[in-house]
Amino acid sequence: MRDTTSEPTNKEGKKPKKSDAMSFTAFIILAFILTFYKYKKGIPFGDIPALLFIYVAVEEWIRYKKYKEKGIFSIALIATVVCIISLSWYIYQTF
Repeated sequence: MRDTTSEPTNKEGKKPKKSDAMSFTAFIILAFILTFYKYKKGIPFGDIPALLFIYVAVEEWIRYKKYKEKGIFSIALIATVVCIISLSWYIYQTF
């Protein structure tokens, strides 16, 4: 019988899915490639950071709602503000 007590788990007690982590890593890599490409071509790129930060913001707001920790609240707030600023900058640049 295999000992599963030493395997990493998240706060909910479930094992994180490897496919989720790999998918998010691929998402981040592609976002950086697209952002770099847009920057080099002189194309506004605020849409890509907004996508990244909205993902972080939503995840952190969900965690904050569950755990009510001040640090989680700070990260959620900062990610939300950065997302709004990135998206606003992108809309301003392309309007």
